[in-house]
Amino acid sequence: SVTINDMVFVHGGLSETCLNLGLSLEQMNTAFQKQILDMPEEEILADPALKILYSEVGPIWYRGYFEEGFTKKRARDILRFLGKKHIVIGHTPAPQVRGLYGSKIFAIDSSIQLGEDGELFWYEEGKFFRGSLSGEKIKLQ
Repeated sequence: SVTINDMVFVHGGLSETCLNLGLSLEQMNTAFQKQILDMPEEEILADPALKILYSEVGPIWYRGYFEEGFTKKRARDILRFLGKKHIVIGHTPAPQVRGLYGSKIFAIDSSIQLGEDGELFWYEEGKFFRGSLSGEKIKLQ
């Protein structure tokens, strides 16, 4: 993950299960850089914390923000825990950049890898936008 001002950028997302490990974002990044990337999978799975980070509730694979039952309150609770205002995620393709849960979470994987769609996530003067392939600048709510 990367933090810029009041926004956390993470590939998949940050689940409550992952955050309950009690690791800071820096500690999670270090675990990936110094352990998970270089360890054999069986060693990762043998360590309870690394196993969670490596799993579908970890920052790389998490897709919980798109599941039925995920609420704005849960998004607020995660952000309060992190001390941030927004989470920006990729990993889950959609036709356009979207603001979720009152724009607490921004989903920015706009399926550009398919070559059909693609948008930009744009932040300017405290406001969030999506930029279309045609060059249109559209305010996100």
